Amino acid sequence: MLLSKEVRLTTASSTPMDLTSRPTQDTYVFMCCNVRENKLACGNARDRDRMLDYFRQAILARQADFQPGRRVKVNPSGCLSHCAQGPTVVIFPDNVWYRCRTIEDIDAIVDQHLVQGTPVTHLTLP
Repeated sequence: MLLSKEVRLTTASSTPMDLTSRPTQDTYVFMCCNVRENKLACGNARDRDRMLDYFRQAILARQADFQPGRRVKVNPSGCLSHCAQGPTVVIFPDNVWYRCRTIEDIDAIVDQHLVQGTPVTHLTLP
């Protein structure tokens, strides 16, 4: 069933989005937590459980810095099809995809994207 609402998607290669001007709504952060047989080719070889926990803690620690009324939810996901880049993170409704390999990457995504409203270009996936 199609909805009449217009949807526009912006990729990392197009003009940077102003994420601060949109109406307040929930933001969903999905981190790939898929387990593959070849653990070296997936995010599970990069300590994804610890990374997911840290992402949640970072969100809680910065909650007061978000736009008033904005809720950010961090959830595990199945395969996001960027295994070599993993763990992969996608943020909705912004539709911005990131590689997220270190705690510093998480801090940058939380501080720059979720708090300041600017995508972290050096971490975005095409």
